[in-house]
Amino acid sequence: MKVRDVYQDAIRYEEPFMAHYIHCLLSDGKINLDDDASKIFRAQINVKKFKQAYGKNILGVNKVKIYSLKMSKNEFAFVFAECKQDAKLFFHSLFNREPFNCLEFDMDFGLLRGRQYVTFRQLRKEITKTPALAFVYRRNANEV
Repeated sequence: MKVRDVYQDAIRYEEPFMAHYIHCLLSDGKINLDDDASKIFRAQINVKKFKQAYGKNILGVNKVKIYSLKMSKNEFAFVFAECKQDAKLFFHSLFNREPFNCLEFDMDFGLLRGRQYVTFRQLRKEITKTPALAFVYRRNANEV
């Protein structure tokens, strides 16, 4: 595996720590994209520069998650947010009540949208601002 692969994955899967870490090493010339990925962990990083870049989030990488917030016995709101608290606050602002629970889902969980199979990660690409309501799911009373 190459540095390029790890860097692309860090951005694709919204891993800000790793993305900024690699970015700093690349910008200082300590590694290049065609190096073996093991070189990432052997290279000496400028800690001050890294902390600044990571703190300011210069790459704009945010770890957005998907949360299921239970509205009733058979209704669930799915919200994209950076943390559980943000999801709950957003839910409250939309529905003017507290959810019964709030559970984080896997971003690679798949579901049918119309006739197309999509993951939450793919749906996330359609969202420009978080927190955001992805959809409300109403299950049939027969489903368990």
